[in-house]
Amino acid sequence: MQIHGCQARGPVLRVRPVRLRRFATRPHGGTTIGWDKLNPSLPPRVIHRAAAGARRERAAVPGSHGLSVFKKYLSHVTPHNWLLQNDHRPKRLDPGGLFAPRTCAIIDGMKPLDPRTEIGHVHLKVSDLERAVAFYTNALGFEVVQRMGTSAAFLSAGGYHHHIGLNTWESERGAAPPPDATGLYHFAIRYPDRAALGEALRRLRDSSVPLEGASDHGVSEALYLRDPDGNGIELYWDRPRSEWPRGPDGALRMVTDRLDLRELLAAADAAAKEPERPPSAYALMTEQNRERLRELRAKLLQLHKVLLDDARASYEMDRGRVPSNASLLQLVINDPWFAWLHSLSELVVRIDETIDTDSPATDADAAALINEVEKLLTASENGEGFHRRYYDALQRQPAVVLAHADVRRVIKSMR
Repeated sequence: MQIHGCQARGPVLRVRPVRLRRFATRPHGGTTIGWDKLNPSLPPRVIHRAAAGARRERAAVPGSHGLSVFKKYLSHVTPHNWLLQNDHRPKRLDPGGLFAPRTCAIIDGMKPLDPRTEIGHVHLKVSDLERAVAFYTNALGFEVVQRMGTSAAFLSAGGYHHHIGLNTWESERGAAPPPDATGLYHFAIRYPDRAALGEALRRLRDSSVPLEGASDHGVSEALYLRDPDGNGIELYWDRPRSEWPRGPDGALRMVTDRLDLRELLAAADAAAKEPERPPSAYALMTEQNRERLRELRAKLLQLHKVLLDDARASYEMDRGRVPSNASLLQLVINDPWFAWLHSLSELVVRIDETIDTDSPATDADAAALINEVEKLLTASENGEGFHRRYYDALQRQPAVVLAHADVRRVIKSMR
């Protein structure tokens, strides 16, 4: 006989029927789930031994209240998050209420926001993921960077990790909010120039996507539309700051005038007829190149780590054990045994300086750094310094070979 999936080891004298309670709370709006659905499951039996040694076995749920059972047997799962353990939605991280909703007041003397701050990617709840992905790729031209099964997708332009996130975690087959509901009015996508916005307009026309509006705001020109889920979208380009309309006091004077769509399409046509010019080597580095340099930096740091581990092992075989990481740091800085690694660490520092947001680095600087990395990581059996030591490490350590391959893979993607 089995009691709740456990084989009984002796005669069963009494089995008390147990009614499993349901947890009344619905964290994050989730559905109510019975105790029998939780993991780990409740203890299937409690064994009682009488004074004379007689053995009874019965199914039991300790305690008479569902909450006491939760506290005793499921203390490793917090009430706020147990419904979401296999979910990618944000978890509640403020049980103490430090950031509880409150009325915000203007505080004198507050430091202004860093002017380098930007609004980044946007995540949208959609009812049909495939329909939304088709719209943002075909009508707007974004590329899918990553998908999470059939529930989420991340899209971007220019190789960025993602500008737009789409998910159906809470909205699959859901309805759009009514017009009088609060929430997002629209999000905006900024194009680099007027010709690019004209090309976006042509793409919308070819995809039969209707416009809700088109305006010249003085500071910018904008197109307004909605995606299949009713989310408002603004496509725009900014005029140079020197052309922004201002009043006598210097304050901005934005307007809403009619935008001539034929002129906007003509700007795209004129740009298409111009011969393509090679990018200037002295133009500021693109965000795509900065992102790739960041990836290269990460791979070089991993390579430096495995080379340092190998150098430490050979040092300890020759000189004795290094007692601590602090001692190792002093050796790396001052001992000639590790001096050959300095050229690699110095190159990583130069990449750090180049990818800094305040750096005036150009794409030509990025290309020069890649060439230096390739030149440094040329192993040579007959070479000297780093090249010879690097050759020895490659022959000796498989981890170095794998790290070297990762660096080469990143460099190849940047060519």
